[in-house]
Amino acid sequence: MLRIPQALAYCLVYLVTPFICSAERNQPMKPGADKPKLFLCLDSATVAGKQKLVYAYVDGQKTECMPENELLTMINKARHAEEQAAQREALGLASSPDATKHSHGKNLIQADLRGHDFKDADLSSADLRGALLARADLRKANCQGANFTGADLRNTYFKHANLQAANLTQASLGGAWFVSSDLRGAHGLTLEQVKYVQTFYQSRMDSTFLRSLQSRYPDKLKKPRGAWGSERLPKNGKGKRNLSAYDKKAEEHKP
Repeated sequence: MLRIPQALAYCLVYLVTPFICSAERNQPMKPGADKPKLFLCLDSATVAGKQKLVYAYVDGQKTECMPENELLTMINKARHAEEQAAQREALGLASSPDATKHSHGKNLIQADLRGHDFKDADLSSADLRGALLARADLRKANCQGANFTGADLRNTYFKHANLQAANLTQASLGGAWFVSSDLRGAHGLTLEQVKYVQTFYQSRMDSTFLRSLQSRYPDKLKKPRGAWGSERLPKNGKGKRNLSAYDKKAEEHKP
């Protein structure tokens, strides 16, 4: 009777799973493949009762052996970061002083930038009219003089962001976080818009607007509870989203 080596037998069993197993350790993953090709770590397969570990090749480099779910999560995060970096480069959004000229005054009208990572990005004087920036991370972003007219800024994170002289006319700000940001000289900002802003904690702003906040919404100047990204837009007593007129307009763009 033909005897199959134990390591090969384990691989034959893994062939019926959603990923492909191979005893060959040096076969790289095909470029551009939608799903990563996983390989069984033979050391873990030969020990009874031990969790089966897998590895893959990413950009020609072999990963460490780890459980399938952990490996797929790691690969997906890396791909997502690469995709965002490529899109930022295509849009000319600089994150370093040497590349400032590439993003200064960038035309991003109605651009779909939801959930993007713009930490340290230079958006000064950028035209973001009607842009979708919901849940975007703009920590330490330079947005001085940027035009956010009609933009969707719901649940957007402005921490240590420079928003001096920015235009926020009719921007949707439900759930937005302004923490230690500079809003001096920003215009178009009304009390109706900021009604559902999460916080203006330790942010700088013009004295007239600051007094209005202290009078109408003093809690928005206090340290917020929870963490950014964990909250949803406020709801009214009937369990429906309590949106301003500006937020209702942005809601139509939501997928």
